[in-house]
Amino acid sequence: MVEGRGLGVEVRLLGALEVVVAGSLVEIRSAQQRAVLTALALEPGVVVSAGRLVGVLWGEEPPTSAQVTLRSLVYRLRRTLVGDPDTGDPPILIARRDGYLLDVEADAVDAIRFERLAKKDRKSVV
Repeated sequence: MVEGRGLGVEVRLLGALEVVVAGSLVEIRSAQQRAVLTALALEPGVVVSAGRLVGVLWGEEPPTSAQVTLRSLVYRLRRTLVGDPDTGDPPILIARRDGYLLDVEADAVDAIRFERLAKKDRKSVV
């Protein structure tokens, strides 16, 4: 697990999507929730605009209800990602005026950790 923001959170994008919160595997059944989580996990700690997430979900022709549906997806995803509600841990998925952010360290996402380590290895070889 990764210390700091999103304590006890790991997002595994390499292979089948898996999320571990507070040591427990959390199942994300909805394909749309998985798409939102993946988009946010690829930019941890960064606000991803609602417009961009709508594009991820529906492409260039979103339904008129896209913003409402996105808010509902994020709401349900936020509830799913809560570890132990008795610990008082801060939320992992945060709404901002222009979008949403996944409040985890970059190393909590396996794909980002892999990329960082691969770059480090290339530099040491040269």
